[in-house]
Amino acid sequence: MTITPDVRLEYLEGVASIMLKFKPDKWGKMLSVEEHLAWLMDFLEKPDVLVLVLTLSPAGTIVPCLGFPASLKTKALLDGLQPLPRVEFEFWDARLQNLKCIHDQLNRPKVNKIVEILEKAKSCYWPALQNVYLNVTEGLKEANDIVLYLMPLRILLEEMEQADFTMLPTFIAKVLYTICFIWATSEHYNTPSRVIVTLQEFCNQLIEMTRTYLSPEEVLKGLQGEIEEVLNNISLSVNILRELYRAYDFCCVNMELFFKKDKEPVPWEFPSSLAFSRMNAFFRRVRTVEDLYKTAIEFLKLEKIEVGGARGNTLGSLVTRIYEEVFELVKVFADCKYDPLDPGDPSFDDDYADFETKIQDLDRRLATIFCQAFDDCNSIESCAKLPFQRPETKKKKKERK
Repeated sequence: MTITPDVRLEYLEGVASIMLKFKPDKWGKMLSVEEHLAWLMDFLEKPDVLVLVLTLSPAGTIVPCLGFPASLKTKALLDGLQPLPRVEFEFWDARLQNLKCIHDQLNRPKVNKIVEILEKAKSCYWPALQNVYLNVTEGLKEANDIVLYLMPLRILLEEMEQADFTMLPTFIAKVLYTICFIWATSEHYNTPSRVIVTLQEFCNQLIEMTRTYLSPEEVLKGLQGEIEEVLNNISLSVNILRELYRAYDFCCVNMELFFKKDKEPVPWEFPSSLAFSRMNAFFRRVRTVEDLYKTAIEFLKLEKIEVGGARGNTLGSLVTRIYEEVFELVKVFADCKYDPLDPGDPSFDDDYADFETKIQDLDRRLATIFCQAFDDCNSIESCAKLPFQRPETKKKKKERK
């Protein structure tokens, strides 16, 4: 008796071999396992079994599963990691190629013959196969549209990745405007969820470029080195990140500029926090590091302060003591082992909160010393030279007027 091969399994093998590129003997070995064959037949014959996932093990064997394996669920996009825009581009490239392969398979003469038989026989599989055709055709149209409209954005982001950090403001505006044009013109990429993902990934790229520019390992070491130079780099980073918010606000207010005159503008009505939550935290952290540097620079100037008058030596030694205390406070940051540019690590926030508390006390002590020195000044010229820069010192100065 001749056993008729199951054409459904042959079809699955043909599609899977194109997708996974396995060796010819691997399919037969997979079917030789009773449990694996049972899963495939359940997928083909039971209407309530909707998902069949085929993967390759590290050894190259085919592993079927009636659901998504745990190993796949730990990939970057499913595990809450921070993907860059290239992940989105690669996803749609792969989806387009996969759908093209499936579409080609569905339109082969052998498959068309099966379709014809099922239709004439009014088989219960005919509606399901119709849905497969429809879904693949629509999916292919969607993937083609998205890959086409993402191409200008892809080219722009690749150029930005290679550009000098100081040139980022120009690229930031262009990227946001390009995303707006995609929103206004693409038939399939004009949904809030997709734009939010694109904005999140763009923010991730800006964060990575900023981290590379500042260097997490070195950014706080500048507190005991080239402090002015590092502060300039930090301030530049703050200004560049601020440009992102400016460009985003412009897009939200002027969305009609990106739509054709005969088309009703559709604004971005989703909360900005959905796209910028990570960037907001990172931006706050960089600004806090900037504030740390500015405070340190002001207090470290005390090293060169000379106090005259009758109590000059006494007051001068008190100023020197404050300088030494600030130096030790700053040293805690310069010697830290954590990543100060990672807003997810609270170690920096804890150290900075302690730093602020102690600085407020030093501020008050310094203000008292300067006021005593002010009282001892015997000329307007000497009074003018006192460095009334700290908030507490300015307050004391006003009280003396």
